[in-house]
Amino acid sequence: MGNRFVKERQKMTEGNKVELYLKDVFERECAYKIEQEEVEFIQTGIETIVQRIADKILDNNTLQGSMKVKFEKYFTGIVKRSPKNVFGVGSFYEGTRNNFPDEFDFILTLFCCEGTFEEYKQFLLEASVFNTVSDTFSQKVKELSEVDTNALIYTASDPKSQRKLYFSEYLRQHGPATWLRFIYESESNRKKEIDVDYVAALHITNRDVLNRVVNELCVLTEFAQETLSVGTCFCIGANFSLTQTEVRIMRTILSENHRKIYRILKYLINGHGDVDKLNNLGRFDKPYSSYMIKTVMIYHHYNCKTLGSVNLGPCILDVLDDLCRYENTSEFPSLYKVDYRTKIRCDLCLLTSLRSLTDYLRSMERLSGSSYDYERDKIKESISKKYLDTLDK
Repeated sequence: MGNRFVKERQKMTEGNKVELYLKDVFERECAYKIEQEEVEFIQTGIETIVQRIADKILDNNTLQGSMKVKFEKYFTGIVKRSPKNVFGVGSFYEGTRNNFPDEFDFILTLFCCEGTFEEYKQFLLEASVFNTVSDTFSQKVKELSEVDTNALIYTASDPKSQRKLYFSEYLRQHGPATWLRFIYESESNRKKEIDVDYVAALHITNRDVLNRVVNELCVLTEFAQETLSVGTCFCIGANFSLTQTEVRIMRTILSENHRKIYRILKYLINGHGDVDKLNNLGRFDKPYSSYMIKTVMIYHHYNCKTLGSVNLGPCILDVLDDLCRYENTSEFPSLYKVDYRTKIRCDLCLLTSLRSLTDYLRSMERLSGSSYDYERDKIKESISKKYLDTLDK
């Protein structure tokens, strides 16, 4: 019995080298290493505290009144509070966060404005108004975090449990978003930092406005259809935002294999935070953001020739080939148009390394008769990290 298992494993390692490697990358570097129950505790804790922050700010009548006056100057219709004011977006809610649930993104809807598409468009052209509101919102979050710490703690319902989650610090405002840090303490007193991005928005529920947004902005037909199915969108800073559609597509439309491929690519290209270090250098050329990889992944999904296959290799190579087609950001595909006034052309600094990664995986696919060992055959570091190392020399 044991000999037969060894022979079957040996046969598999000799016949599917690239498949074994990609599955190992997913299990070792992408999949969560904690139980689902612990993931749910972290999720519930973060959502509970974020909702408390939203309620405290939106229940401030003086603040509400001052923000409302600013928006009423632009919209002829009613400006009212949204019935739902916190929306989870980003990789955690898309089901594509790698390794550990240590980053959450939320949209806080300040108001629903019953305006026309033209009124929204004019409002976006004068984004300084929204920036002022975002600054005020961020300042109020900072004040709340400093004076009402009891509202920013979440503990397990079981009194015997040592598990808890609590606010650590207000980091800064970046763009329209407010960046907060929380600490999660496990049963074994292991501490883990969890970052939360919190962005203020207007909630667009008017069907006529949504139809115009879809008709004028959506590039991919299937993305437009899913946006209409979602039924709402947001106005953030100088742009319309269709992030709810992205969550819907990534979580419920993409196949499980395609979600795995996206997560593997994020790791192989950007590691665990390597791209953030690269972005912090402030260089004019651009690495591959998770959003860029996601965009190409969504396009691939709707054109996939092997949908339903259990193998990861063919799809991941197709997506890499697609990514390698573009030499700069102005050529890069988009799901919908953002900041329609300008699109800056930046060279893609990782293109050469990305082509090398593609060639390596393709060579692994061709070596179907050779043995496989993860530690020996693995790509030692992400292409973002390799590029960072060349800059240090």
